[in-house]
Amino acid sequence: MKKENDIFEINKDTVLFQIQESFDARYKDQQKFDSHLRYESFLNPEKNQSEIKKDIQFFKKEMKEIVEHHKNILPQYRKQENINLETISWFTLSVSTFVADMQQLYYSLFQNSLPLLSVHEFPRKNSSHTLALALQKMQNPQDENFQLFPLMDAENNDVTNEFIEEFWSFVWYLIRQSFGKYAVLFQDYLLWKYVENKTKDGEETDWNIHPPCGEIYRKTFKQLFDYKDRPDFRNKNRGSEKPSFKNNSNDDNRSAQNNVNDENQSPQNNSSEETQPRFGAHKEKTFVSRKDIEKNNGRFVKDNFRDKRQFREKTTDSKQLDLALQEVHEGIEKLKSQSDLKSYGLKPQNSFVRRQQHVVITDAGYQTESVGDGDERYVSILNK
Repeated sequence: MKKENDIFEINKDTVLFQIQESFDARYKDQQKFDSHLRYESFLNPEKNQSEIKKDIQFFKKEMKEIVEHHKNILPQYRKQENINLETISWFTLSVSTFVADMQQLYYSLFQNSLPLLSVHEFPRKNSSHTLALALQKMQNPQDENFQLFPLMDAENNDVTNEFIEEFWSFVWYLIRQSFGKYAVLFQDYLLWKYVENKTKDGEETDWNIHPPCGEIYRKTFKQLFDYKDRPDFRNKNRGSEKPSFKNNSNDDNRSAQNNVNDENQSPQNNSSEETQPRFGAHKEKTFVSRKDIEKNNGRFVKDNFRDKRQFREKTTDSKQLDLALQEVHEGIEKLKSQSDLKSYGLKPQNSFVRRQQHVVITDAGYQTESVGDGDERYVSILNK
């Protein structure tokens, strides 16, 4: 039975995996993370460096603004939408971009990567004196080879653990206060990514703590990954993943009698069943002509593509996408010229095109929503 505040309509580990994939795909270094959802101050790193103040007030102010920025920039939080196949890309991009912004702020102040927790839970600390101590040390480094950690106090005691607990306590407090029921999404990812791996060689990994992704997953199943990375394995499977189509100019001119004869003929034997295209209810046909695809708008073979991206590439050409994005710019111009117009609805498009429209509209500073169901679903631009 689903809990009232459960935001996950799909497997939680799948969401964590997609967050990490999104992070890895866009992360280049401490200063570069490609995303239109980034905190505004970090879009221009050179300008940001001149505004950094290494004191506790600046840190708390910037951290609060980063959290509020990510809460407000994504309309899915405001609409209280659940995480499903339609929305997963937005939520995962939001979390990965938030982590990148937090990591850049931390690096600009402490010249280190985000610290690791020793336990699989966020601490609860009300003080921030070790945070202030660390920032004070960063203001006046002792020499060129100065290292902040281990962090020592005035009595020469190591207070590194207290510093880590205070940092994550403050971050978790802000996340809980701002994101409400969505805080669990950030919690699950952060506690996976920034907790020390206590698993020793030979011990069995607790996959309730470590979702099946990342370095520990590759290490556990190293033999499998090594085999998949072999060139002969990739070449062997490359052909089986792509259905082949016979592009014969005579296909469209066949007579009805020839079609009947073709259906009565048995297909050629093939040692690999995977290399033979399967066509659902149309199993009697051994080929799919381009005319069939255009006539049926791609539905004729939709169920036979295992890869959704491959299906989109077959059914969405660049001209269609250009026209759809051109319609977005026309809609934005219309909303600018007619302030009394509350929204502007675009033409129905498939999910791939709609997603591109959402990105362009968001970059332009407008909010969006998807309206309708199935083939009639379209993007609506909301006026400011």
